[in-house]
Amino acid sequence: MDSSFRQESKRGETPLKRIRTYTVHVKNLVRKTFTFLARHDVPATWSKTKNEIYPVHLMIALYVIFCLANQS
Repeated sequence: MDSSFRQESKRGETPLKRIRTYTVHVKNLVRKTFTFLARHDVPATWSKTKNEIYPVHLMIALYVIFCLANQS
């Protein structure tokens, strides 16, 4: 890299934006999502006949995982 491209500012910071990288353990994420939904009284089903194939808690957990995967 050219040294003129990476000049430091007065506070010693580089002008390049640093990207934060992190790892997410999916099992812990799903467990915390289910715990959060249970604590906040989110119903497991939204239909009155309870004929849904997948519970709402699972659909919300899958949506959270999808949103995290979509950002990368």
